Amino acid sequence: VFERSQEPQRNLLCLSGAFAPWLLKLVRAMDVYVVVQVASDQEEDLVRSAFKESGVFKAGLRECKLLFCETTLGRGSVARQLEPQLHVDTSTEVLASLYRFIKYGAYLSSESSSSKSSRPPQLEAASNVLMCSNMGKLFTPA
Repeated sequence: VFERSQEPQRNLLCLSGAFAPWLLKLVRAMDVYVVVQVASDQEEDLVRSAFKESGVFKAGLRECKLLFCETTLGRGSVARQLEPQLHVDTSTEVLASLYRFIKYGAYLSSESSSSKSSRPPQLEAASNVLMCSNMGKLFTPA
């Protein structure tokens, strides 16, 4: 989701080119919360700056809906409290803890496919979780 800025002396993050357009579309059309796992206040500041620079806040994401936590389990806990219609994540651990409580989930992985046999073992019972290789595949009709 994030990549280092082309200016290493500035120590900045930016939203990846593949992810940013989809996030901008989502925040323009839906009520979106973003939960980001960080290890420090400095990382939180870098992420907040990346969102400002990308124009996500101007596109419609309210700054109070950019949420932070320190652990993978914390990410799942925050998501469960929000009771989303759709939760998109890169962690099978988070989705395995959520799938019973959410309407839809999406597991983003470069190794994902729509084949039931390729599902990670933690998500075998999660029929409401879609396997996707990127955000584009998630929101593009088959």
